Amino acid sequence: MKKLCVLAALALVPGAVGAAEMYLGNSGSNLGNTMPGGAGGYYKCQNSVSFSCQSDYIKITYTGQSGGNGTSVSPYILTGCSFVSCACGYNRYLSGGKSCTSCSNNALAAPDYNTHHTNTSCQYCGSTSLMTKPAAGVVVCSACPANGTCDGTTTLKCDKGYYGTSTCTRCPGIVGTPSTTKAAGAKYKTECYIPKDGTFYDESGGGVFTDDCYYTN
Repeated sequence: MKKLCVLAALALVPGAVGAAEMYLGNSGSNLGNTMPGGAGGYYKCQNSVSFSCQSDYIKITYTGQSGGNGTSVSPYILTGCSFVSCACGYNRYLSGGKSCTSCSNNALAAPDYNTHHTNTSCQYCGSTSLMTKPAAGVVVCSACPANGTCDGTTTLKCDKGYYGTSTCTRCPGIVGTPSTTKAAGAKYKTECYIPKDGTFYDESGGGVFTDDCYYTN
């Protein structure tokens, strides 16, 4: 028996001329069946259209809506329905055109949580994750390194005073004065510097830097 899947969000976007697109929970094999839609509502197409999916969701187009109050016993009636595709949730991708396969390496098939789609690969990371691509077609999503910020892409932005491209390392300092960077996002040690007017001490005494002093390696 196919599991009844309730769709958490309804997607209405322009489709073909005079039509709109919608994702529905897959609860049968004909658009004439009552199927769950967004916000707890239920939908049923006035016309009969057969489809075959093992996925949790389906994508349809329709030309209008007429009647019903959105309950399971009195669903909204859609007119001019056409089946478009089997569809999946944000962390699963469409495999073989009919079923959904879970993404690996914490990757996502859609960029936003609770998005439904027809994508056939996992190519996104969460908005606070760091993406790496160790091989062609392979996406790995990892927790953002300490002392840095990530946005779901391959870009790591280290905090001010740190540098790096995959981890964030504290800029080296000297006794008396820590080093820093001009801003967040430094990638290399050569972007670290001892600021002007910083003090230093050694076996012969101490002094003051008269200009910003950058590291060379």
